[in-house]
Amino acid sequence: MSGRIDAERILDVYLAPEADRLPDRVIEAALADIARTPQRRALRVPWRFPLMPALSRATTVAAVAVVAVVGAGALIYLNSTGPGGAGSQPTSAPTTAPTSAATVAPTAAPASQPTFDPTDPSAWATYTSAVYGFTMAYPSDWSVHSRAEHKWQPGEPVVDDAWPWADVFANREEVDGDSMGLWVFQIPAPEGADLDSWDGLQDVLQETCDEPTVNTCPSDDPPITLCLGEQDCQPAIIVLWDQEPTPTAAFGDPEAGTITLFSIGRPDDFPAAARYGGTVALLKAILSQLDVTEPKPGETPH
Repeated sequence: MSGRIDAERILDVYLAPEADRLPDRVIEAALADIARTPQRRALRVPWRFPLMPALSRATTVAAVAVVAVVGAGALIYLNSTGPGGAGSQPTSAPTTAPTSAATVAPTAAPASQPTFDPTDPSAWATYTSAVYGFTMAYPSDWSVHSRAEHKWQPGEPVVDDAWPWADVFANREEVDGDSMGLWVFQIPAPEGADLDSWDGLQDVLQETCDEPTVNTCPSDDPPITLCLGEQDCQPAIIVLWDQEPTPTAAFGDPEAGTITLFSIGRPDDFPAAARYGGTVALLKAILSQLDVTEPKPGETPH
């Protein structure tokens, strides 16, 4: 069979009607697999912010079709110019001219990541929540991704990767190498909640972990205990979630009956958090700007 006939046969296959459609059995198997996969929407899940629209299914199919046509064209070219193909020309044996030894230009060593210093005031920017009223500080090379539009309500889910009940901050992905986010919001304390002890705060998070917003519970690891305030130790804790060990800090206001939450949706050993010492260290640094520190030896809430 000649190269020309082969090329025509390949083109007929690639340009046939509906050639860019997957077989029904493949689509049905994919949909069945999706249906069996748990689709849990949690605060810590949407690590990458929806700043860039994803490709639609139609766009993806079109892209596959373009790749297929380009591949067919390449094959036609190879058949037409290769040995025995149409348009091939006899060539003489290749000759190799002597060349000098290849040299490789020296490459500069990769620049080290800038060090994060939580004690440097210039490394922080301040922010006041228009909805919740608290003032906090965050790394100055981060940005405010979105502002809270209303207070969180029990049963409120995450919709379309939007968090209208939280003030959300984003890192500089081009500096850290990947995206990270910080969610800050308040929830009303359950009736009878103990906000004056570390155990009480952990019990509150355990009680609210079935909320659609959180949708995960604290792990069995002991919480990191902290103190809010230089004089009196108002309890604060950092817990890791059971499904993915991402950290969330919590401290309460007994008079207002609220609990403030700071959550970073990345595990402690996430590579982009290396210059901060990990996400737990980053969370501690953010809390330190609110006078939340580790307790002194023997210090307990009172």
